[in-house]
Amino acid sequence: MPTFEEVLRLRERLSKEHGRTIGIIPEIKHSTYFHAKGFNPEKAFLTQVRAHGLDRKNAPLWLQSFEITNLKAVRKMGYQANSTFLAWTGDGRWDGPYDLLSKGDTRKYSDWMKPAGLKEISTFADGIGPEKFFVIPKKADDTLGAPTSLVADAHAVGLKVIPWTFRNENTFMAKDLQTSGTAPSHDTGVRHFSCGWAVDFRMCFAAGVRGSAARCSWPAMLTVISCRGRKARMIFFRLSPVSSCR
Repeated sequence: MPTFEEVLRLRERLSKEHGRTIGIIPEIKHSTYFHAKGFNPEKAFLTQVRAHGLDRKNAPLWLQSFEITNLKAVRKMGYQANSTFLAWTGDGRWDGPYDLLSKGDTRKYSDWMKPAGLKEISTFADGIGPEKFFVIPKKADDTLGAPTSLVADAHAVGLKVIPWTFRNENTFMAKDLQTSGTAPSHDTGVRHFSCGWAVDFRMCFAAGVRGSAARCSWPAMLTVISCRGRKARMIFFRLSPVSSCR
């Protein structure tokens, strides 16, 4: 697995080779755990970002995290680029930011995706990365329901919305978008894309989304395409996790 610094150098090289901006979306994972072990992933992150000239407004960089304390911490440390608060669906005891749950805050990710939560998020982040079923939830029979107001609510407080993850396996799609048989392998991905996966994208874009996280058939490769209409404006490499302090 490459180090964060190696990926930053790769971003620079590919940007030059292809004559276009290649962005990067690193995720600081399990920050609370690593701090308890004596590490500081936020400091390590900022050291590398600044060494490569990406700690600036409008940089092709979006830091993301399922926790909140670290997103606030990097701001206090002077971080100027973009950040995204991630959220997954679920109603269990631990289906919320662990850093806050471990301190007695009982709010779950579903609470943070409501207007009051989004307003608070807008004070320390530039966007949200909700599981796609926050945008268009599944019904009791696992088929897609009607879009929620999440995208409009987030845009109302100035937050970008980049839902995840759009994958071409049945496991990651609602029942009515799945294909029969086993999940397709890499060599059938294009055929499958013309079915449920493409519909999945179109429905979220119709709900107001302008960017999405998509995972292709290669397990190690994740990309994010920020879209305006039908044209991709910027290609991002998404890395998860990037909590190594190397």
